[in-house]
Amino acid sequence: MLLNVARMSYMASSNATSKQISCMHNMRSKTMTPYTRSNHAVSLNMARTNVACNRQRHASMSTSSHAWPRNAQMNPGSMVIFTRTDSSKAEREVAVVKGPARGGRFILLETEEEGVQIAVRRSNVKISLPDPPQGSWKAESVKGLKEAAQSLCGSLQEDHLRQVWEDLRTDNEERAVELSELAENLFQDTSASGLFAAYTTAARSRSLFTPLNNGLVLVHPEEKETNMSPGKAVESHPSLEKLIMKIVAHLDGMAPPESPTMEVVEDEEELMLYLEQYAMGLRTLEGLPKLMQVLIYKRTLVSKDGNDPRLVAANILFSTRHWIPGENIHVKRYLKLFDVPSAAEEQAQKLTEQPPADALQGLREGVDSIAFAVDDSTENMDIDDAVGLQYEGEGEWVLIHVADPARLCLQDTDLDKLALERASTVYLPETRIPMLPQTLTRSASLAEQRDNDGLTFAVRLGHSGDIEEYRIVPSRVINVKKATYSQVDELLTWNPEAALEEREGRGDAEQVKSSFILQRLMTLAKRRMSFRMLQGALSTQIPKAQVTVWDEIVNGEKRKEVKVEISSQTPSRMMIAEFMLLAGEVAARFAHERGIPFVYRTQLPVLKVPDFPDLDHFRNEACRNFQQVLMMKPAVNLVMPARHNGLGLSLYSQITSPIRRYMDLLLHRQLRASLLGSAPAYSTDRLQHLITKLDRKVAAISRLQRSSERFWILEYLRRKGPDIILSGTVLRSYNPAGLVSQVSILLDELGHIETLRVADKAPKVGAKVNVQVKECNPVIGTIKLELVRLE
Repeated sequence: MLLNVARMSYMASSNATSKQISCMHNMRSKTMTPYTRSNHAVSLNMARTNVACNRQRHASMSTSSHAWPRNAQMNPGSMVIFTRTDSSKAEREVAVVKGPARGGRFILLETEEEGVQIAVRRSNVKISLPDPPQGSWKAESVKGLKEAAQSLCGSLQEDHLRQVWEDLRTDNEERAVELSELAENLFQDTSASGLFAAYTTAARSRSLFTPLNNGLVLVHPEEKETNMSPGKAVESHPSLEKLIMKIVAHLDGMAPPESPTMEVVEDEEELMLYLEQYAMGLRTLEGLPKLMQVLIYKRTLVSKDGNDPRLVAANILFSTRHWIPGENIHVKRYLKLFDVPSAAEEQAQKLTEQPPADALQGLREGVDSIAFAVDDSTENMDIDDAVGLQYEGEGEWVLIHVADPARLCLQDTDLDKLALERASTVYLPETRIPMLPQTLTRSASLAEQRDNDGLTFAVRLGHSGDIEEYRIVPSRVINVKKATYSQVDELLTWNPEAALEEREGRGDAEQVKSSFILQRLMTLAKRRMSFRMLQGALSTQIPKAQVTVWDEIVNGEKRKEVKVEISSQTPSRMMIAEFMLLAGEVAARFAHERGIPFVYRTQLPVLKVPDFPDLDHFRNEACRNFQQVLMMKPAVNLVMPARHNGLGLSLYSQITSPIRRYMDLLLHRQLRASLLGSAPAYSTDRLQHLITKLDRKVAAISRLQRSSERFWILEYLRRKGPDIILSGTVLRSYNPAGLVSQVSILLDELGHIETLRVADKAPKVGAKVNVQVKECNPVIGTIKLELVRLE
């Protein structure tokens, strides 16, 4: 199919200059980065099928050509978007309804041209815009509106459009949003011109959106292939022919030997983007400039990639070093996350040098007991939280200290706008993108050997693990002690009394004291966990991959090295997690009891999960937890208090990562205002608006993190070589159509789950199996596994 398209494109380009054609005919084969061919086309077909099924669910929202669209009012004075013909390429215009015409089959419209009225078919009226406050539109209202909308569309950057799509989309199915919501996200303008611009943008961006006739816009879950022509501007781009010649020269070894990387100048970047989109499955071959089609067609004929044009395009990008082998291509969509606006950077620098007056200074209490700041590495500077113990008379208090960046990052400043735009720190195997500039992050973190401003959640637990008493106090944490999870795990195994005698003369008394405190904290954490389990909390622990990527010089060249390990739930991780949940419950209770507008994290209950009594404990637990995860409803953020059934908590809010999560930061502002006796920083309506915005941004970040982790796992397997055999545990086996079973397997050595199709008898849930990696392509995200049948 793709080759046929390529041949048609090649024929269509016969009017190219003879110099161009002869250059293409002289292309020679070149060894390229060895990515294997995959069943990418099959995956795309399945994706199209899923999109078609999802579209049927939204069919009821659309209207037939014989019915007036729900939002397009027939009343005189309504403003509508329409086209003069039925062609999908017809220009969209805006006018005011005058009334029905020709027996009601047409509608009479007044345009911006004074005194001009036209009759169009009712089916050509796409949508009506909301009426103005005075009740109806006048014909003169249309004047200049189209130009204003065109100006908005002209100012829209491609990366912003794609980021809005990333923010709005969901993982698995299409979702509908109001046109006004799209206009707000794209242009921060919900006037008539903003709505017109949003509709026009959606109609032009069919790979991302589909505008409906009822005031809604479908947001596609995955970017669909687009076969839209690049347009005359690209086809006649003055740099296109030069770029193609440069690529051919580089591939055929005619480039200067001292230039292993093909240099791409600024006006060629847009053209290379077309090639990238095609290689990533976001554009069809016929959606490329014709000279690029010819290039790919010719290279496909002589390639060793199984005649897969997409892999040919990918290998062109690798061979010219526009893509670096082993580079995470998913990050390319999020490059703007790495940029910190200069105004925000300057503001962060000034705040660290000259901090603003601390409104809570008179309320802060000094805490000099040991506060353990536990993280994967003691080198990490983004320390949000620490835990400790304090005794008051007969009372034992768990102290959860949380950093107070809200003291420095003030509401509605450039710094705050940056944090809101980023929504969260992004953790990728190869890098970390902080939510706040590094200078401010380090200043706000809980650090050793200095006084740290924070909010302390102090809790006295009952014998069953329930909360007997709590308080939230502004604090100055003086004695922070950093430790890794592995160091804490070791201290938890000590016998402190024996260790004290053994180490007394070696200056290790501080560690022995730490061991005493940590073991007591562990006892309280277990008590707390037991309490939650009795309240219906669910265990969702499944072995997970921990992927680490670093730069290393190999044969004189820098390349990314990859290590994949299994991240397990150690005692120290369980302990810290329990206390973070405890702080979240305290914050939610505090807000609810005082009527503070707040954000609550909630989750609906799940149905009963089947038992697997014939399996050993490890496989039983992994399979049951996987089934529970499948049956659980996603946790959501609400402004109304509700139970979090998955955690077994009647109230819960995420509060312990204000340096790394914007939602936590804004909730800290609510708590600070209450402690000061001031009005809330945010109203309930404002919080609801922010929830909508932040949830989408966080979902986009989660997708980036998941796709990046999977990219590096597939790259790790690709480097291992073909036909490697891995052991796994069957977590799920189902046969939706009664033909081919789909089997989800946990790859034991990697802590990674993949799905394969089995045509004959599928293994049972919990079975131990071996699978062979037949094909693996991290660039287009495909892996083909086959069961290894024992003889």
